[in-house]
Amino acid sequence: MKAPIPAGFEKPPLLGTYDGQNDPDEHINNINAVLDFRMVRLFPTTLRKGAMA
Repeated sequence: MKAPIPAGFEKPPLLGTYDGQNDPDEHINNINAVLDFRMVRLFPTTLRKGAMA
């Protein structure tokens, strides 16, 4: 499947790194927030015709 990359998705999101010094749950929550935002923006680009209604 060839499709253009949607605007804003050309670069990977900036994800923080984890060094083991802080709360790992906070790090996971931050990563999930970034990825959720990306999924919300990307998902509609996968819908066609009647699925857009």
